[in-house]
Amino acid sequence: MDKLTSILIVLGLFLVAREGFQQRDRIEPNKDYSKAWHIMGWFMRLLLVGAIYQCTLNWYYVVGMTFLLWVIYNISCNIGSKQKWFYLSDSGIDKILRKILFFVKF
Repeated sequence: MDKLTSILIVLGLFLVAREGFQQRDRIEPNKDYSKAWHIMGWFMRLLLVGAIYQCTLNWYYVVGMTFLLWVIYNISCNIGSKQKWFYLSDSGIDKILRKILFFVKF
C-alpha cells in the first residue's frame, strides 16, 4: 500500500469519526464533543494537504489548493449554518483573517 492510499484511508476514518461526534453534539450539545469534532476537522485538512503533496510533490500547488479548499469549506459551512456566505467568526483562523483584511466589512 502506498503513502497516498494510507493517507486517504486515515482521512476516511477521521471523516466517519468527525461526523459521529458532530451528530452527537447536535443531539446533546457538549463542549467535549464540539472540541473533538473541531480537532478532527483540522486533522482531516492536514491529511488532505499531505495527500495533495503526495500527488503533486510541489509546494506551490499545495499552498494554492489549501487556500482554495479552505475558502470553499468556509463558504459551505456558512451556507449550511444559514449565515451569510462571507461570514467570519471572531475566533480561530477567521479572527486572523479579519485582522489581515481589516478594511473589509464582514
